[in-house]
Amino acid sequence: MKVSALRSCALTCLLLTGGALGANQPDIVQFHRDIHVESGQSAGDISCIGCSVYVRGQVAGDVAVLLGKLVISPSASVAGNVAVIAGDLAGGDASSIGGDVAVIGGRFRRPPDMRVNGNVAVMEGRGWFYLMVFAPLLGLVFLVALIVWMVQLVRRRSRTPSPAYNRPA
Repeated sequence: MKVSALRSCALTCLLLTGGALGANQPDIVQFHRDIHVESGQSAGDISCIGCSVYVRGQVAGDVAVLLGKLVISPSASVAGNVAVIAGDLAGGDASSIGGDVAVIGGRFRRPPDMRVNGNVAVMEGRGWFYLMVFAPLLGLVFLVALIVWMVQLVRRRSRTPSPAYNRPA
């Protein structure tokens, strides 16, 4: 039973990656391993978690970086949107981004001759990243504390004896 589940998982992974491997501009996904698109190379969408992306060539799709940095070398280009969360974006001279740029919890170092065709939204400082991560958790902690307080309140009220009424005889 375990072997057939493992085979099914392996077959699914092969089928899912087969399309990307056969494409002219493959999508690249990495965890804790830097991605390099060298000069003369091209790539589709790029996703990177806990690593950095260095673009010296052409990216035909979007670039998403979490906990890393994106460096676009001079004359390199990204055709789609760029999102960098808890990291920095550094552009090179005469580089271009075809879509929107969003940098949250980091900096956008943009030379004067870098071209961005879409909107640019930058929320500098790591505080924004921590706020995004911990604000929902604080809400959850508050909700749990409220429920615990209400349960204790109900328990206290049920333990207190009701006042005895004196009946006239």
